[in-house]
Amino acid sequence: MGTFGYMVPEYASSGKLTDKSDVFSFEVVLLELIMGRQPVISLSFMDECLVDWARPLLTRALEDGNYDTLFYPKLQKYYDPYEMASMIGCAAACVCHSAHL
Repeated sequence: MGTFGYMVPEYASSGKLTDKSDVFSFEVVLLELIMGRQPVISLSFMDECLVDWARPLLTRALEDGNYDTLFYPKLQKYYDPYEMASMIGCAAACVCHSAHL
């Protein structure tokens, strides 16, 4: 609770944790596994949450079906592409604005 990078942005304003908070944190863990990155990315001019940084990459990958830019480079080709695609789809679904979708 309260760890930057795993914390849903709404927590900062409301101070309340919900099921949505847990889903967001789960997405962060999935992205860490997929991309091999820390939950907070240090850029030269600021820090950015992994979710915000990865969101456009996830969208693009789901649209064009090319997931190669998302994978942790040290994995090389030692992963099941179908399982990785499922993890990426799950991570993308975690930030879907509609709970129904």
